[in-house]
Amino acid sequence: MKTDKKYPIPKVDVVQVKRRDIAGFGLGTMAGALCASIFGSTLFKFYTDPNWMGINASTYGFFMLVFTIWNAINDPISGSIVDRTNTRIGRFTPYIRYLGPLLGISFIFMLNPVRGISSIPFFVFDFLSIKGIQVSPLSIYLLLILLLFDTVYTIVIVAKSGMLNRLSLDHRKRSKIQYAAIALSLFGIATGVIIPNALVAFPSEKNKMLFSIVITVIGLVVVGSFLFMSYAIKEKEKPAEFIRFQLPFFKTIWGILKNGAFYSYMIYDIMHVLTYHILTSNLPNYFDFAFRTNPSEMYWFIGSMVGGAIVGVTCLLIINNRSSIRNSLLFATTSYAVGGLTLWLGGLSFVRFIGGFIIAMGIPGPFIYLDPFMSDIIDDDYFRTGTNKAGNYIGLTALFSKPSHWVADMIALAILIPATYQLPEAMRDYTALARASGMIIGLIPAICMFVGWFAIYFFPVVGERYYRMKKGLELKLKAIAKGQIDESDKKFISF
Repeated sequence: MKTDKKYPIPKVDVVQVKRRDIAGFGLGTMAGALCASIFGSTLFKFYTDPNWMGINASTYGFFMLVFTIWNAINDPISGSIVDRTNTRIGRFTPYIRYLGPLLGISFIFMLNPVRGISSIPFFVFDFLSIKGIQVSPLSIYLLLILLLFDTVYTIVIVAKSGMLNRLSLDHRKRSKIQYAAIALSLFGIATGVIIPNALVAFPSEKNKMLFSIVITVIGLVVVGSFLFMSYAIKEKEKPAEFIRFQLPFFKTIWGILKNGAFYSYMIYDIMHVLTYHILTSNLPNYFDFAFRTNPSEMYWFIGSMVGGAIVGVTCLLIINNRSSIRNSLLFATTSYAVGGLTLWLGGLSFVRFIGGFIIAMGIPGPFIYLDPFMSDIIDDDYFRTGTNKAGNYIGLTALFSKPSHWVADMIALAILIPATYQLPEAMRDYTALARASGMIIGLIPAICMFVGWFAIYFFPVVGERYYRMKKGLELKLKAIAKGQIDESDKKFISF
């Protein structure tokens, strides 16, 4: 995807993108960002902190492991189901319209447990090296609501992400759609990270009541956003082979696993999910421990991250317009890594503010560009094989990246527990906890994104391969639409 005068990026204008498409996709992306950011940043502290639900580390870790196994099973299945759907209103729309509201409702109950639910265990057992797992009404409730939330979330997000692949072939148009989406998603991410975490970081009866209200309102916003998206976007007419020609499930998966470009994306996505989850889920702890002696500095730190995100979006827009999605992701990944190291090494307040600013410059990048990046991989596969496997690609990626949520939580617990995290308030060592939380949100993201940088750098769909693929798809879809194609253009069509 590098800019090269010999291989200019073609203007692919097969389908006109309307404003309602952009608005609908933007609201759907915002709703997904709200769910993901609050799930990633709040669930861990909400359920493990003794001042909130207080589930012990062994119990939380075991039930999250069960949840992660289900995650691995349902993701590729969900992608395959979506890819094989053919209804009057489209392939993706039914899932967004009818399961989107259920996602919002399950989100509300996930962070608003039924009042009075008991945490007294029915029994306690050990599993391998995990000792003292307590099976109580609260832990069972957590597992069941997580399974419901994730199953619905996976299907809805696969459908939402697959919609981008159908709106346009042009990577700049896709990026434009994503910028409109990220403008709304930044609100979702900021709302999901700042407001609930500020309430969770300082537990009191008033904050607990406000937290319940905030979660309910956000859940209702998620319901409305997905409903709007499902009616705003009218799916375009499907090419005939999308419906008539479907490979068997395992043959489809094997074909995806043989695609080298998929591995670049998969490695990067795993590193990003691990980084983002460990960063956001431990921000409440960092706010609590690092700024305990001077709480007002927390707001300066938040301000530096907001400023960094704004500067980062501006830089990403310039890089994408002048270069490529790959180079935009390289910039974002570098910011993540350098910011994380600065945050970890910075003992003084202003150094931590600089670290927060730099790391926030990178946070919007994957949210803006990972969907268009995946769409290019799907396009390349479609160009080479003649079948569009959007749902299967998105579902299979989640199979590998979703377990990173559990890994992130286990890394955090492994660092925090020796620093007295689960001891009563009076027995905690807050100096050790401040150092531990700084390591979690600084050093670990830096290491992960260092690996991610190389995955993006060696992405193979560049230069002539990228040009021929985009040009060939443009001509193929025009031929499908018009039933004719110019003889001079046949060299671009591989199927």
